[in-house]
Amino acid sequence: MDHHLKPGLFEKDGLLSLHASHRPEMRKVATLVAVLLSGLLLSIALPPFGAARGIAHYLPLHTLLETLAVVVAVMVSAIAWNVHTKKTSPSIVLLGVAFLGVGLLDFSHMLSYAGMPDYVTPSGSEKAINFWLLARALAAVALLAVAVVPWRTSSSPVKLFVVMASVLPVVAIAHWLILWHSEWLPRTFIPGEGLTAFKIYFEYAIIAINILAAIVLWRRMRQPQPFNAVMLFGAVCVMAMGEYFFTLYADVTDIYNLLGHVYKVLAYLLIYRAIVFETVEQPYHRLSFMQAQMQATLNAVPDLMFEVDEKGFIRDFHSAVPELLAVPPERFLNKTVHESLPQESADVVMAAIHDAGVTGRSHGKQYQLQAPQGDRKWYELSVARKTGDMNGEHGYVMLARDITKLKENEAVLKMQAQRSQILLNLPKISGQMDEKSFMQYAQEQVEDLTGSKISFIHLVNRGGEEIELVAWSRRTLEHYCTAAYDSHYPLSKAGIWADALREGKAVIFNDYPNYPHKRGLPEGHSTLQRLISVPVIEGGEVVMLAGVGNKDTDYTDLDCESVQLIATEIWHNVKRARNENKLARLTRALDRSKNEIYLLDPKTWLFMDANQGALEKTGYSLKELTSLTVLDLKPEFKQESYAALLAPLLSGEKKYVRLETNHRAKDGNLYPVEVHLEMTHDEPPLLMQVALDITERKRTESLLHEQLDELQRWQQAMFGRENRIISMKQEINELLARSGQPPRYADHPPEKPDGGVK
Repeated sequence: MDHHLKPGLFEKDGLLSLHASHRPEMRKVATLVAVLLSGLLLSIALPPFGAARGIAHYLPLHTLLETLAVVVAVMVSAIAWNVHTKKTSPSIVLLGVAFLGVGLLDFSHMLSYAGMPDYVTPSGSEKAINFWLLARALAAVALLAVAVVPWRTSSSPVKLFVVMASVLPVVAIAHWLILWHSEWLPRTFIPGEGLTAFKIYFEYAIIAINILAAIVLWRRMRQPQPFNAVMLFGAVCVMAMGEYFFTLYADVTDIYNLLGHVYKVLAYLLIYRAIVFETVEQPYHRLSFMQAQMQATLNAVPDLMFEVDEKGFIRDFHSAVPELLAVPPERFLNKTVHESLPQESADVVMAAIHDAGVTGRSHGKQYQLQAPQGDRKWYELSVARKTGDMNGEHGYVMLARDITKLKENEAVLKMQAQRSQILLNLPKISGQMDEKSFMQYAQEQVEDLTGSKISFIHLVNRGGEEIELVAWSRRTLEHYCTAAYDSHYPLSKAGIWADALREGKAVIFNDYPNYPHKRGLPEGHSTLQRLISVPVIEGGEVVMLAGVGNKDTDYTDLDCESVQLIATEIWHNVKRARNENKLARLTRALDRSKNEIYLLDPKTWLFMDANQGALEKTGYSLKELTSLTVLDLKPEFKQESYAALLAPLLSGEKKYVRLETNHRAKDGNLYPVEVHLEMTHDEPPLLMQVALDITERKRTESLLHEQLDELQRWQQAMFGRENRIISMKQEINELLARSGQPPRYADHPPEKPDGGVK
């Protein structure tokens, strides 16, 4: 059960606030100080025991306690002496040298104690007290200095000797005075009377110094400290209580003297504990922590670590995942890299070791190994030279980082960059070649990009029922395929490469020989090992098939993606070229057309373009025409009437407008035209005007009207003669009727000139 003081006592909001780093140990030390303070108060309150004088007078007990004190003081000094070159604080050096002096003075105090043999001069109580007071003063001043001086983390031999030169002469002078000139010193003890006032006040001064040191240490413990301030605080508190006992005793052998020696030994032990913690335990704790951190770091590092010597012997290794080693440890431990690795890889490793031997480190050399799973692994080396051993031989730490993914990513980026360059170049190349040559060139680019040995392009006709071979790559024709067959053949006779057409998606065959549903190959066709076939789909239908084959390694999704992208771009360029050719033919036809074709700005009515027929008909050049508006050619229209004509067209109410009007040529000649107006689908839309010269049609219509008028006059003349004949027939019939004979002519009304019946 923990009997320490209440944990909340030293919290931030507690009665006595300390930094969190000091609280756990302070609860233990405060408990010890409280117990010792209780012992002090109890010993003062109770009357002295008569039997205690016998115990205190026992010389071996005093010798034992002082021997313990001297041993602890020398241990403190020895530790400080041995660590002064290890970047320890000067405060440690100060405390160590001071306690060397304290130990010497305590040793002289022990030998000068009443009842001991002569120590240079006769031993006695006052002689022992003088050595005691100087030892206590030196210890108190040293502890106060340690509490006040900032605790640094570096020391030097010079500082050590400066402190020794300050302390040891004081100790030597003290011995000279006490041993040979004690009469020069104030009296501290008078037999039969007890302690003198000087001795008591001197003890109070030492107590005050210890209390001041405790206050300074307590204030410093409000912040984190680089030394064990808690133990030093406990030590000065116990030393102050111990000194108080030496203000009370009347005889050097009473109980207070004994308790004072006990408290002094306890204080020395606390000081020793503080020094040991600072110089031994804390560094080991740090070392253990650093080792744990280092191990955690090593376990987190994905690299393989090896220790090798100058000859290439592999002495040790570390790997967070040993099973990922390319070879098992027994294959390379205590063996050279040439015995463990392929020749090429071993040469790279030895070159890295050589560079590290010359410059201290090497970085960036790469080698390749076959992994246990059958994959090829890439590694990058970082080698650093270690400090030479006792024989002067250098060792090396070598990190092998698995950069397989990095290499794969680099290959992907490189392939994507090459693919992008191909895609950028295809539109430029397509205008420099005929269609078949362009397809062959483009497919050869895909072939090189994917590391393939064959490539092909087929066009799909008749809604997917017929396949047309357009192009093999030159490499395919020269080295791999001598088969001869029709360029057009039905889908039913195509091999599994046409599954891209049947399924409407890309297909990959990385083990073609063992594929169960292959349909065989014609005689003279190259042997297939691997194959990619992709469809180009437009409007929901496959319009083209492209493929590559016989890569040395399996095709990847990136290969398939590249073939698909470039095949699609091939088709787009082929289609664009076809459309451009078609447009060029159409443009030539329109340009040669005798119809007038104009493009106008629908807002300003300025002419923007015109075909050759329009320029010839109007007599204007294109430059002259583009400075005119449509009203300059149509004198019959005013701005308001033409705007009213275009209004339903611009609003979308009508898709086109037709009218007949006259155009005025450059020479002022007017000629009739039939005009067709509509809006184009450009952005923004333009006004297109197609004008047909109807001069001949008008002339023909005029001649026709004249002929129709002549015909009508002739018909009217003929109609009058027929009417007269009919009238005569009717008169004959009436004469016959009067004579009783039947009518000779039937009743037949004449026709009108327009074919009607009168």
